Amino acid sequence: MGRYLLDTHAAIWYFNGDKALSKTAREIILELSNQIHLSISSAWELAIKVNLGKLEFNGQVARFVCLAETYGFNKLGMRS
Repeated sequence: MGRYLLDTHAAIWYFNGDKALSKTAREIILELSNQIHLSISSAWELAIKVNLGKLEFNGQVARFVCLAETYGFNKLGMRS
């Protein structure tokens, strides 16, 4: 069992099924014995970059947080 802090882009790529996410990263995320963590900083970064037009994300920050919960990620500093 491992513990991993997921990068913002890696989370977005995973949620969107993007091929930019490496096979190794996908395997780590999918391994049920691993604990995957996602920081509140990722939601903050997503909101800023989307508002500046530097990043596209199909949905809002609330959807990002809900996806984290759906996939069973530990949300560090986030409330449900």
